[in-house]
Amino acid sequence: MQNQQHLKVVIVKGEKRHPGQRTQKDIENILRNVHKGLAHHPDILLLPEYALYGGKPELQDNNPAVRKILEWSKQHPQTLIIPGTYIKKEGEALYNRTAVIKGGKILQYHDKQHSSGFDRDMGGQHGLPFSSRYTNPVVEHEEAGLTVGIETCIDHCPEEKPGVLRKHLEETGREPVDIHCITAHQVDHTLENIMAKDQGYLVTADSFQDAGYKSSVHRVNRTKQGWDMLEEVKPDKETTDILVYRLPVKVQKVPHRERKAL
Repeated sequence: MQNQQHLKVVIVKGEKRHPGQRTQKDIENILRNVHKGLAHHPDILLLPEYALYGGKPELQDNNPAVRKILEWSKQHPQTLIIPGTYIKKEGEALYNRTAVIKGGKILQYHDKQHSSGFDRDMGGQHGLPFSSRYTNPVVEHEEAGLTVGIETCIDHCPEEKPGVLRKHLEETGREPVDIHCITAHQVDHTLENIMAKDQGYLVTADSFQDAGYKSSVHRVNRTKQGWDMLEEVKPDKETTDILVYRLPVKVQKVPHRERKAL
């Protein structure tokens, strides 16, 4: 049975400094903003692509920034945290990776599948290519009774290919998700790759805040055609650091299954 409730979503804004010029100090600023966002007790907290990149690749997934967010998440067990991405070095390859966090645990890692020209420039700074491996782009938010799809930037709009989330849903026969989240640095939305169901939401955290690119939330109205399908939602609160939304949703509880930390 479905029931009406509200979903609180917080988007943490990215640092204005170009990702290729960031330092550990920029990560400290981002972490302060994550803490501010968690103070609103959101159901979902989303950061932009490269939010946890501080100028060098990480040799471990359990890096200091991820550990700090994991510790905070224990105090906010209802919050699904998608903390942008960092660069992970494995052997002679790089991965653009996010750790999906909830209740003090890493539910799964999500790796970017397609490299953009920007990624190749970032990899060139370290003399290594970006690689990819398949990771499941769907996670269940069991307390909220919602399914959440995750994409990283160009994975939403690869040239002449379906988006990563769309491809996964088509191949597995799954229904569209309730919330479609994109962590990005300058992403173009593509109508056919928007995989939120009717009256679901497209949530984008974009670190690029100029030339029409911005963090945003759109309600998906599939009774309308073309770009009219996307109805932008105004935040309930906006500061220089975060955007806070309270979104009406109809949910059906997902049966609880114990999740193990990775």
